[in-house]
Amino acid sequence: MVDIVSDAQSPMVMSEPSPANKAAEYRQQAESIRAIARQISLLDTKRQLLDAAQHLEVLVEEEERRAKYAAAQLKPKPDV
Repeated sequence: MVDIVSDAQSPMVMSEPSPANKAAEYRQQAESIRAIARQISLLDTKRQLLDAAQHLEVLVEEEERRAKYAAAQLKPKPDV
């Protein structure tokens, strides 16, 4: 992929990073991921996922209450 950068005078073509630069970037990203992986445990991840699921269940309950309320508001009232 080639990026073209232009200014008021003329366009300038910038080439892709070299394979050596890409390799260095990939190596750095891999090390960053390994560092993160060393800091977490499966138990931590499991707890976080369960917490997220529980939070979503709370949101479900709230939305269901809102939907019932909205439906009740739209329901025609009987004449007295």
